[in-house]
Amino acid sequence: GDPVQPIMLALADAHIKVSNWNLALTTLEAATSQQSTVLGFEKLGLVYFKLKRFEDALGAYERALALNPNDIRSLNGRGASLMTLYIRSNRRQTQMREDAIESWRRSLRLAGNQPRITDLLQRYGG
Repeated sequence: GDPVQPIMLALADAHIKVSNWNLALTTLEAATSQQSTVLGFEKLGLVYFKLKRFEDALGAYERALALNPNDIRSLNGRGASLMTLYIRSNRRQTQMREDAIESWRRSLRLAGNQPRITDLLQRYGG
């Protein structure tokens, strides 16, 4: 494959580690436009979430899951994005809550030892 992709993802990861969200975003948008990878879209979802761009985060996580429906980090990110959007809708968009819970349950079925996800499910009635 293209050697630029891993370098761009590593650079984005470095920006993420120091909470430099805007530079991470620029890097990841460029990387994912060149090549679609689960890791690229999952990291892009994280950055969008940190920037409070929850709809964009959801879209990035869903693109990652289209490539690998069993990606645990993307399932968890999708759940967090959906639950945040549900809460921001004054808890009116109940389908978002149900979809968030289903994402987290699926994640736990794939990898059961996730105390933070278990806590979120207990907190939000899953």
